Amino acid sequence: MRLERDGDPRLAHEIGPGWTKLLAMTGRRIDAETALRIGIVQEVVARNDPIRRGDRIIQTVRGAVAAIGGSLPLTRT
Repeated sequence: MRLERDGDPRLAHEIGPGWTKLLAMTGRRIDAETALRIGIVQEVVARNDPIRRGDRIIQTVRGAVAAIGGSLPLTRT
């Protein structure tokens, strides 16, 4: 993730201004566990498993849509 000079207000909302400033001003790299702990990511998967995990998430979403009769539009706005 690269932050511009002014940072990202959405990131500050999610992880707080302190972490946002630190990452934006220093370019500091953080590991996956730190990203999870401070709220940048919601889940950490094994290095060799991201595609499989993504496929499982897709199946979960498809199942949820099917369960409500497909009436939930999944378009990006």
